[in-house]
Amino acid sequence: MDIHVMGVGDAADPDHSNTAIAAAAAGYRVLVDCGHSVPPVLWRKMPAPDAVDAIILTAPQPDRCFGLVPILLRWAEDGRRKPVDLAVPAAAADVPAGMLAAGGVPEGRGLPFPLRLHDLAALPRLGPFALAATPGGAVGLEWGGRRCVYGTSGTPGPAMTTLAAGCDLLFHACNGGRDAADELEALSAFAVERQIAAVRLVRVHCDRHDAVAALAARHPRLSLALPGQLIRLDRMVEGADHR
Repeated sequence: MDIHVMGVGDAADPDHSNTAIAAAAAGYRVLVDCGHSVPPVLWRKMPAPDAVDAIILTAPQPDRCFGLVPILLRWAEDGRRKPVDLAVPAAAADVPAGMLAAGGVPEGRGLPFPLRLHDLAALPRLGPFALAATPGGAVGLEWGGRRCVYGTSGTPGPAMTTLAAGCDLLFHACNGGRDAADELEALSAFAVERQIAAVRLVRVHCDRHDAVAALAARHPRLSLALPGQLIRLDRMVEGADHR
């Protein structure tokens, strides 16, 4: 399984795109979140209109979903005909239709490819990936005996603890405020206890990157996720791609 870090920023980060990842396996790719600043990154790195097979939106906030309509419209202009599977939490089931209508694409018209809506919590698979989700918006993707979990923040609850246990890679949102040292200490202990191989920090406040990176360096399993980073979970090899 390959994990491409599309963005690491919070909602209003002027230097980093909204946090999002693209997971690929067996010729299938799923984009997890597409906030308002993600589309240009996707178009640069994966310009083909069929490059992404499915999209997961973990929440209806602008930094999680406002890039959906620009992405779909660009794919339509570029000739996509392959269906797009879109998985969202049940509570946000009406959000895609509202955004499409606001973007001039009335429901059922305007896209030359099927847009298939799914309840994220009730969807056991997407393509080759086994899929699991928590009520708090975390998502687990598993393929080939490797598992990536995306979307934790704060203190993990019972559902998150179960989902993350034994995973190869966990993405955790860390704002980097006054309690960041205590948060990372607890997160490191959680990773050891639950046998999580690696934790990558995202959504760090724009003026706290260096401070959080220094705090994370105290813990072997923790580090900041890097924009453009490519992580191959079969060997847990990480490389940077800053194009």
